[in-house]
Amino acid sequence: MISLKAGDAVIDILPVVRGLPEYGKAVRDAFGKYDIYAASLSPEEIEGVRNRTELMDGYEPGELEAVFAKRLSEFGEISVPAPAWCELVDLCDSNSKTLSALDMPDREYTELYCQSVSSMEFVREHRLAKKGMKKKFDMSSPESFAVDWDRHVNAVRGFRELSGLRERYISLRLSDISKKGGRALAVIDHERVAGIVRLMGDE
Repeated sequence: MISLKAGDAVIDILPVVRGLPEYGKAVRDAFGKYDIYAASLSPEEIEGVRNRTELMDGYEPGELEAVFAKRLSEFGEISVPAPAWCELVDLCDSNSKTLSALDMPDREYTELYCQSVSSMEFVREHRLAKKGMKKKFDMSSPESFAVDWDRHVNAVRGFRELSGLRERYISLRLSDISKKGGRALAVIDHERVAGIVRLMGDE
């Protein structure tokens, strides 16, 4: 857990790695102590997790997502949607708590993707996935692997630029949330946390 003081608010950031059940437990353990809850998901992703029973039939992960899950499975069984998101959405719903989306809406993300990732870089996604099956990553922990995988994907300039734009967007959303005061829990993908904390410190 990383605690940040922002104005009159305290924001506790809980880093999670998508897919592993232990992060669902971490969310359960943290829940109940906060005025505000937020997640590094888009509004559409939150709705998708909320309606996962209907939406998971026929779900096909992207190639990079599938390879990431395959390699991450060395640490345990992988669940989709990620247990951390399922726990957070369900707990907020059952306790009548609002869950704020920190990531940009899907339409905005798609527009930025098209602006940031060239057609040649898009074609390289298959090569990145193929290399990701064979590459030696830091497998000392799920967190270390997530960071190393992110570095692998962001070797492509367009993907790196897109990750930076997401971090900037999330940091601004956290700043907005902090204006409400109180104590907030922000559940965020581990590989994005360092950049977001750095940006929050610059504001």
